[in-house]
Amino acid sequence: MFHWFRNTVRRILAATTSSPASWFVEWIRGNDVLSESDSGIPVDGQTCLKYAPVWNAVNRVCGRVAQLPLILYEWTDADQKKKRRATEHPAYRLLKREPNKQMIPAVFKELVQYHALVFGNGRAEIVRNGRADPTALIPLLPDRTKTVLINGDKWHITEVIVDAETQRTEKRKIRDENCLHIPGLGYDGIAGYALWDLAKNSWGLGLGQEKRANKFYRNNAVPGLILEAPAGTFEDDEEAKKFLTAFREMQEGLDNTARTGLLRNGIKATKLSMSDQESQTVEQRKFQRQDVALWFMLETILGDDETVSYNSLEQKHLAELINCLNIWLVKWQEECERKLLREREKLADRHFIRFSTGALLRTDMKTTYTMLSAAVRGTIMTQNEAREVIDLPPVDGGDELKNPAITPGNPPPPEESAGKDGAGDEKDGKEEKGQAKEMQDRLRGVIAGRLAELAAVEVKRIEAAAATPETFTKWVNGFYAKWQKTLTDAVQSLAGSDQSAETIAVAWCEESRRLLAAEPFDDIAPTLWTERAGELADQLTSL
Repeated sequence: MFHWFRNTVRRILAATTSSPASWFVEWIRGNDVLSESDSGIPVDGQTCLKYAPVWNAVNRVCGRVAQLPLILYEWTDADQKKKRRATEHPAYRLLKREPNKQMIPAVFKELVQYHALVFGNGRAEIVRNGRADPTALIPLLPDRTKTVLINGDKWHITEVIVDAETQRTEKRKIRDENCLHIPGLGYDGIAGYALWDLAKNSWGLGLGQEKRANKFYRNNAVPGLILEAPAGTFEDDEEAKKFLTAFREMQEGLDNTARTGLLRNGIKATKLSMSDQESQTVEQRKFQRQDVALWFMLETILGDDETVSYNSLEQKHLAELINCLNIWLVKWQEECERKLLREREKLADRHFIRFSTGALLRTDMKTTYTMLSAAVRGTIMTQNEAREVIDLPPVDGGDELKNPAITPGNPPPPEESAGKDGAGDEKDGKEEKGQAKEMQDRLRGVIAGRLAELAAVEVKRIEAAAATPETFTKWVNGFYAKWQKTLTDAVQSLAGSDQSAETIAVAWCEESRRLLAAEPFDDIAPTLWTERAGELADQLTSL
């Protein structure tokens, strides 16, 4: 005991104002002291959002969870083949309409998911009425809440403000059954790790490189400058400091780029060369963004869609759902079922809560209709389930799992009726034609919209390249060699044929080259590309 006390006193006495003891720094700053990374940049759950890749990743994951509807369903038959939305259940309103008086469901899910993703634990207190039914979900701040075990029971201890004027707080204990808890990966199954704490060195390095780049450009992107003054030029250090201050005000900063400077009294300026490490700053920052993607389990974070086709974006959404989002969606679903359903409902196993992920899995309209038609014919989906995917209202009798083409009792198609009795059902024929025309018009609109986007991108890049006439011809050849692949992928996703897609893309690029070679681009109306996109949409719709 004596040795411990003596060593402690020595450490206290050894601390100085320039090198204070760590306990003293923490005592002065309080419990909110930032965790400093190895790069020296402070990082916590809020400051990390200043790093653009982290901001992008957090918004992508939390935004995806926020936009997916979280629906409470009820089985309507004993075999659990038919379901309906349990709109009369109090939990349905909380998840679908109003979790609390201050938030809409999207904001609530986004906030709790942010807490779970970055701080490791997303929590919301479940307010109940006298019948123990949930009436509100109140988010708890992650930096003021801890999850602990007390005598084998799980509790959430939170600090809340009870007086807004004096900022007086008090601690509250919330039983686990009254707290919606979405944890991240953890060690003991009780609470999750704070991702910002695990990744602080990685993100701190990225923030440090960003800060270094800002300092670099603040100095006119000059790596360094040394001023050599002959002996006796300045009388003392104070005069030298004044000279340096005046020199920096006149020469440093982007606003002073290329400004003429004047050195007198034999002073010479020597520019230091840029090191290899400084010249590779851009590449290093690119790798740091990829590191951020790894921390968040994202397939990509760069946002560079120059070589990404419409079809590959669909595949990326699917990979994002499987590798990243499903980890969180399952936790949300199971925790909501465990905490928001009544005990008798859990025992009866008649209710369940699911995210509707159909919006993420949609492809182009033509492929979607083909897929849904096959699912209904193969009795994988009901008609109303298929209609729900494309935001159409349910129809009478659409909840039966059957193939409408071969189910006994269904009337034969109009063509077969006409062959038997010589007269088809004219009314049904008109309805079917009207539905087919409506579907074709919607399909044409989707295809035309996608092609119009591609045409606008093409025109924008042509306009930028045309500003340099001496290299324009060479640019055209290089651009369309790559643009042909982008068009092929896009047309393939719209038409569904590899061979026809490549043929159409080649024809488009050849026509564009011919137009650009015939006359200057300034003399060509940009609307010509829009008209060509419309004609191509008509062609693809008829395939």
